[in-house]
Amino acid sequence: MIRLIAHLFLRMPSSSSTVVRRPWLLTLLGLIAATMLVAMPLAAAGSAPSAMPDLVRFLGRFHPLLLHLPIGVFAWIVVQELVVIFRGR
Repeated sequence: MIRLIAHLFLRMPSSSSTVVRRPWLLTLLGLIAATMLVAMPLAAAGSAPSAMPDLVRFLGRFHPLLLHLPIGVFAWIVVQELVVIFRGR
């Protein structure tokens, strides 16, 4: 199962000694997601909250999860790295 996922998303050659990773699918999905996020405020511009499209309101409810949680995870990673740097293993 993991080999299938790696093959679909990373396109790693199996017979070569050099592993070349090409995450083209992940890059494409990321660009599509970023484009949709940029387009959402334009779709809801100048309208009252009750007149916003249902999709915008639905996705807006995930704002804390999609925006603040990754920032907190990165902050926690920085704290852990600093502890390892200054304390040692």
